[in-house]
Amino acid sequence: MPVGYVLQPFYRIEGERPVIHLFGRFESGTTFLVRDSRFRPYFFIRVQDEEAVNRAVSGIRAAPADLLTLDREPVLRVEADLPARAAEIRDKLEAAGIRCFEADLRPVSRYLIDRGIRGGLRIEGPSHPGSGVAAVFDDPAIVPHPCEPKLRILSLDIETSGDGKRLFSAACWWGTGGEVHIVGSREERLGDEVRLHEDEPTLLRALFRTIARVDPDLITGWNVIDFDLAFLERKSREHGVPFRFGRTEEDVRIRRGTGPGRESRVDVPGRQVADGIALCRAAYIDLEDFKLSTAAREILGEEKLIGDDDKVASIEAAFARDKGKLAAYNLADARLVAEIIERSGAAALALRRSLVTGLPLDRVGGSIAAFDALYLPELRRRGFVAPSVREIEEGEGPVGGAVLPGRPGLYDNILVFDFRSLYPSIIRTFNIDPLSFAPDWAAQADDWARGPDANFIAAPNGAHFRREPGILPEIIARLADRRESARAAGDAAATQAFKILMNSFYGVLAAQSCRFYNIEIANAITQFGREILHWTQKEIEDLGYAVIYGDTDSIFVDPRITDPAEARRAGRAIASAINARLREWIEGRHRVRSWLDLEFQTHYRKFFLPEPRSSSGGSKKRYAGIAIDETGGERLRCTGLESVRRDWTALAREFQRDILELLFRGGDIEGYIRGTVADLRAGRLDDRLIYRKGVRKDLASYTKTTPPHVKAARMLDDFQGRIIEYVMTKAGPEPLARLTHPIDHEHYVWKQLGPIADSVLGLLGKRFEDVLRDEEQLMLF
Repeated sequence: MPVGYVLQPFYRIEGERPVIHLFGRFESGTTFLVRDSRFRPYFFIRVQDEEAVNRAVSGIRAAPADLLTLDREPVLRVEADLPARAAEIRDKLEAAGIRCFEADLRPVSRYLIDRGIRGGLRIEGPSHPGSGVAAVFDDPAIVPHPCEPKLRILSLDIETSGDGKRLFSAACWWGTGGEVHIVGSREERLGDEVRLHEDEPTLLRALFRTIARVDPDLITGWNVIDFDLAFLERKSREHGVPFRFGRTEEDVRIRRGTGPGRESRVDVPGRQVADGIALCRAAYIDLEDFKLSTAAREILGEEKLIGDDDKVASIEAAFARDKGKLAAYNLADARLVAEIIERSGAAALALRRSLVTGLPLDRVGGSIAAFDALYLPELRRRGFVAPSVREIEEGEGPVGGAVLPGRPGLYDNILVFDFRSLYPSIIRTFNIDPLSFAPDWAAQADDWARGPDANFIAAPNGAHFRREPGILPEIIARLADRRESARAAGDAAATQAFKILMNSFYGVLAAQSCRFYNIEIANAITQFGREILHWTQKEIEDLGYAVIYGDTDSIFVDPRITDPAEARRAGRAIASAINARLREWIEGRHRVRSWLDLEFQTHYRKFFLPEPRSSSGGSKKRYAGIAIDETGGERLRCTGLESVRRDWTALAREFQRDILELLFRGGDIEGYIRGTVADLRAGRLDDRLIYRKGVRKDLASYTKTTPPHVKAARMLDDFQGRIIEYVMTKAGPEPLARLTHPIDHEHYVWKQLGPIADSVLGLLGKRFEDVLRDEEQLMLF
């Protein structure tokens, strides 16, 4: 019985019935397709609504389901022949004010969730050869099964004319080699990997045949959907070439994002398309920017064959006079993307997240969908159905984590402690779960002589949870065990996948687009976190140490110890003592086992906590220090400061890091400030004055106020994308691509360098303007 990975699930209507299609690849390497014609869409209604349902919609099929809502009400199962008919019934019932349950699940999601399929499966039944796949299974038995697929990845890159009207070439790279298809004369002598074509239609057909021959499971590239594939789709339509390179004879469809933050997606039958940029972002890869040249340099240590400066002219010149150079450049870019997502671990992480959650590779970032895939099968096994997602009126957002007021200053030997996976640990410890949540606990507790605590766990916000084991705590327990096994096995991708998933659960429960959204449940988690952080502060201070700052799951301690080795020993002792006290406090107060774990995380030999920039009381994750590792190695670490923020200029980031190094190591801060300001005013630092800012909304939607980066973006006739690069000039912000006025150096002196310098000079009893005034006065003599 073969084991494989579901690469792409969808359904088609065939002969007036839905047929589920599951494309995938077996562990052995061959491809498969499961076709299941037995599925019928369904949802649930409450038994008490049956008469109202019959009045609202005639002729529906409703049968007893032996299941309950979360409010413990019995339900009926409503089934339809087609998804469209099920949706029609649902809409009529909801219009009549009748609640429906699990009525918003898409047919494929419903099918997979019912069977517990999350990526891996075992297929039982006969098969026959198929067109586009090695084996087709009709109506087989399928069961969940772990698998370790080896996917084929193809990276695609195209080159076009500067005006976007002509296709020059298209390159594919698939790990062991690649091909370049280029428009040109067949008499030209180019490399073995180059295929010359007389015109664009011929090139397009050959390119699509190459993709089909390589038979990739995943197609990627750098901005591959919105640029490469969108351009190829337009060209295919222009020339009447079928836009077709999947595992069926259906055309590829691009579904474009409808606004900022909404990513475009591509439906390639039997394959997945995931943009290299999106994969890197989902893997939390930290880059200066997400240009391919930057990613290649920072991850691979390679430079592109043609730089970003005057790139368009260089490509057009190569196409006209040196097609070999263009082919080499095009193929190199395709190779770079493939190696970036492999070397960075982005592709491995996406696959691991898909195997854990069951989401396709292009949707692994969907935390709510992942929650449904994990939670709904368990809920059904307990005999319950879930609510449908409902529109919820805007109300108060969830309470955030606690922030302990900071004590700004310069310190020696600061110890940082973190609660490991704080919110998942709180959920597990206090049995926080949509099923265990008891809004009616008070009415039930009145009947019990031993009081409500015997049957419920009370959260600080007044929410109560039944003591019977919940679903979400059990899911977290399993994921935590699997994470530890992955860590022990050295599987970094799996370790990260489990961590991301567990840490997403609080955000899901606090999201109004989640079917289980409940502000009381969300606030129970954060209120427990706030209580625990304040309790930890008190206990550490009772041990005789000073807490100088804390935020959500972290607490910063001054042990008042001068010897670094002794300070580290104190750190380990503090963590051990607090964990023992915490277990005793939680078990005594709530009668539950504590899964909370305070770790001694970081030791700073020198530590700087700046003054807050507002009157809210804390520095709020703004600090820097010289961190010491177990081997005695040191490095500067900054959090929340300008040196790690991409929306500040390179000059500001370098300036802050240099000042901090001087502060920690005893250098001439004032001399460095004067020299930097002099160089800035003389124009010697102009290449480091570029602002990079994300545009999160349509430019036209900025009406009440217009931020500088939006003003700059509006000066470009064809601004596209998320990031605008601009500088401040004497006439205000101007895009880097269209500078018409001199740079306003004084803006950078007082708006960039000044605030950074003042945050440090205050420790020395100085101010930025005083340092500059002293220099100006010296120049008079």
